[in-house]
Amino acid sequence: MRFPSTWESTAFDFDKAPHVRGVIERGWNNPAIRKIHLTWATRLCKTSTMLTLVQWVADQSPAPMVLMFPDTGILNAGMEEHVYPMMEGTPVIRKQLPPEHLRNRTAIHFTDSV
Repeated sequence: MRFPSTWESTAFDFDKAPHVRGVIERGWNNPAIRKIHLTWATRLCKTSTMLTLVQWVADQSPAPMVLMFPDTGILNAGMEEHVYPMMEGTPVIRKQLPPEHLRNRTAIHFTDSV
């Protein structure tokens, strides 16, 4: 996955965020685990981790997914500042996004997803 050029270059560096490796290797890759609750402090890659996993599913194993935000203001900012920029920066996902004029902030319909 790619990060927008405006993000800090170490945003998804496993050496600087080893807790993310645990979520992916011991949680995400374990089919027996159905939920993962992240109770991390701010600026510890929660958004980056979840967006990367959403993109992985969209590319590797398309399925319905949901991201939840605490309120509409944070939803709008999150979609504009994180979700779409990160997906635009990942070529395999960018080609699945709807044209910019057809996008909305409440649902992303990837062209290759079921």
